Amino acid sequence: MKLAITLAMTAGFALAATGAEAGALKCGNGECKASFAGAEYSSSKCQAPAEPTLSVDKAEAYNESVKAAEGYVTKVKTYYTCLTDEANADLKDVGVAVQNAVKRAQDAEKAKIDKIQVTLKNAADKLNAQQAAPATPAKR
Repeated sequence: MKLAITLAMTAGFALAATGAEAGALKCGNGECKASFAGAEYSSSKCQAPAEPTLSVDKAEAYNESVKAAEGYVTKVKTYYTCLTDEANADLKDVGVAVQNAVKRAQDAEKAKIDKIQVTLKNAADKLNAQQAAPATPAKR
């Protein structure tokens, strides 16, 4: 009778996320969690414009204040665009970092599975060869 070993392990992985909390990112010495509702984000590239000083006591000062306010609105729009662009780039970088970490974890587990499969296949081949070999008569 031939020894039959079925290797049921596969290199493909199905990852299922459970729970309400997102994964953790290592941030320097601490740990950042993407699920923190009170998390704060700050830009490293964008500078909020200074709020204009308004003077509305006289008509001429009022007119200058309107121009300053309009200029401020234009600068705020530029600031919003800068924030959005930087945040989107940061989100992309974080996504890539998480994907790379998951890939490394999957590759490490796949290597373990591959090693197990090779060990079991070699053992099956050896056992099958032993079973197939003719019995040697015992010496009397």
